[in-house]
Amino acid sequence: MSSLKCTENFHAEKHVSDDNLGLAMESSDISGAYDSEFVNMVFWCYIESPDEYLSRSSYANRVSFELNGGQFTFGKTNDDVKILLYSTSPLLWSNNSAVVLAAAGVHWIMAPKEDVKRIIKPFLFILRSSNSSKYVVLNNIQVFAKAMPSLFAPHHGDFFICSSDSYQVKALKLEILSSIDTDSSISSIFKEFQVQASL
Repeated sequence: MSSLKCTENFHAEKHVSDDNLGLAMESSDISGAYDSEFVNMVFWCYIESPDEYLSRSSYANRVSFELNGGQFTFGKTNDDVKILLYSTSPLLWSNNSAVVLAAAGVHWIMAPKEDVKRIIKPFLFILRSSNSSKYVVLNNIQVFAKAMPSLFAPHHGDFFICSSDSYQVKALKLEILSSIDTDSSISSIFKEFQVQASL
């Protein structure tokens, strides 16, 4: 009799655990969808500016999967994000350019718009100090400058071409200069283009 009772308990427990497994798989599918959407949002916020991506109508009018602002964290409202930004701020001044680029990426994605300007001086510092990583740094600056030209516009002189720059670095600098031109800097940027065209 006790073996029959143990068998019934085993089958009952197995049935309950199968139901729990089904619920866990359904919730992980939902969680995976949120994670996938979050990764996609972070990627496009990095490539474009966050405001530009989030304001696009294709994002706002999705039928298959709607997101509300409460599912994601932003620097103004979340204490964990504030701690993350505070903790990565010293890394912006690291001697390792890869660390600076990673910390700048965190600030670009997670910081409020008015605090993103914090990444400019570290970028310009590693641009001047590290010849070996100049191309990679300029590629990142190009992404940021296209999304938010006003960040680097006051520092247009840092992107003037040096005689020791490689062809790829020169091309990136000229492209950045064309992205960040303003009314006040257009004459000096135009002169730089004329000098480069005459060479």
